[in-house]
Amino acid sequence: MSSTQRDILFISHALPEDNEFVLWLASRLRNEGYQVWCELNEIHGGEHFWKKIQPIIRNQAAKFIFVASHVSVSEEKIGVREEWDYAKAIEREFRLNEFIIPINLDGVNSNAIIGMTGLAMLQFQNSWAAGFKALIKKLQKDNVPKQTENSPLSVAHWLTNRYGQHSGFFPKQEVFYSNWLDFPQLPDAFYVHEYSNKEQADTAVSQMRNEQSFPAVQHERFVISFAKTLPEINTHNAVSIFESVALSAKETKPIETKKILNRTYQSDEFPTTRDASNLLVQLLRQCVHEFLESIGLQTYSLANKKICYYYQKDSAESPDVTVKFNYQGKPKSRQLTGKYFDDVWHYGVSFNPRLRPHPCISFKGHIVFSNDGHTIWSDKKKLHAARRKKGKRMYNAAWRDLWLAFLNSLSEDQQAFAVRITNDDRMWLSTLPVMFSSDRGYEDPQDNDRLTPIDDFDDEQEVNDIDDFLADETDDTLHEEVAHDLGDVEHYSN
Repeated sequence: MSSTQRDILFISHALPEDNEFVLWLASRLRNEGYQVWCELNEIHGGEHFWKKIQPIIRNQAAKFIFVASHVSVSEEKIGVREEWDYAKAIEREFRLNEFIIPINLDGVNSNAIIGMTGLAMLQFQNSWAAGFKALIKKLQKDNVPKQTENSPLSVAHWLTNRYGQHSGFFPKQEVFYSNWLDFPQLPDAFYVHEYSNKEQADTAVSQMRNEQSFPAVQHERFVISFAKTLPEINTHNAVSIFESVALSAKETKPIETKKILNRTYQSDEFPTTRDASNLLVQLLRQCVHEFLESIGLQTYSLANKKICYYYQKDSAESPDVTVKFNYQGKPKSRQLTGKYFDDVWHYGVSFNPRLRPHPCISFKGHIVFSNDGHTIWSDKKKLHAARRKKGKRMYNAAWRDLWLAFLNSLSEDQQAFAVRITNDDRMWLSTLPVMFSSDRGYEDPQDNDRLTPIDDFDDEQEVNDIDDFLADETDDTLHEEVAHDLGDVEHYSN
């Protein structure tokens, strides 16, 4: 046996059918620090195929990752079967423990290829993200070595293999439209109203919602609002249920928002230093939520517990929701709903207020589907499949235009919209997102110069990387969320 260290992850797959997945998988593994070998990157014209890969599998591969799909296990893929047989022989010869890791890409049967029946397959067919997490745990458990030196940027590998030679980055003045909406000016303070007990606070919030009063959030016996005073609540007299008693908060404490933003707010009592920023974020979220509902947007609960807001149609046959907007001085229009075969697609957004790096609302675009223009499908797998099929030809400009059209739909004058924060006060937000300028640009390749785009792993199946790692701000424990400092920014070029 060669003394060469086994530190390579060899990926065996069907060419070209499984290229998209392998490009995604290889880039993610490189990003984790692993050294990866696959034919897409390493085999070029004129090279002797077996002379290239045999030494890798025999002497350098730490793991042989087999992408099992209905195509790769078929008898027509002779090269894939030869790689599989050779890997099995090397595993036996050198007594390599769990050398082969099969990946189930599309629900293929475990007995589809000889020797795979007794191996545990990592499941990728429902969620690439979930499968990838399981793969990383396996590699860590088996102590597969990572590169000690700086590994090549996974994005560079991905770009090189994904796009043709006629595309790339080049000097160009370009404007990027982010997914952030600025808070031009936050209210000077919010107020923590303390009641005698949780039941009174429950009654206060319930009554405000019934009366469609201004936004407020509750934590135990406290009600948090941008209003200095809350309406009196009526509760039954303890002596006679036919008499009511007007109650109000017994104490109100102002919390200056600038102290939260510059991190000078300090308190050991509720709200503590850790709680204050989360209360502000929750209150801002409630204000925006009530605004979006007030203009008629429907809601759908995503798998990560966030809410997607979308426009409905009266029926599948009714006119689509179309919005006009200006882009770089030119009028444009985009549908926010449309026909998807016999069903309906809807563009929607989820959002999260951010306090840092600067106060803003971070939005994320979604495509969801219904049969009737109203109720989103309950079948998550069906939604995921439709979203990938619908979105696979929606590139940068398409998502940017949907985003700009959605923002313009929130305002009659297409310039700003008002979010109610108290009965008398409004917070005005622009219909233009935060924009960034750059002296480097990028030109999307033509369709015939690129592979079918990789649709990012499904956030209906898996929470996004940051939100999966960090606790949600709406948790009643009111712990601090690190994502405030990360600001999950996306951008769309012009």
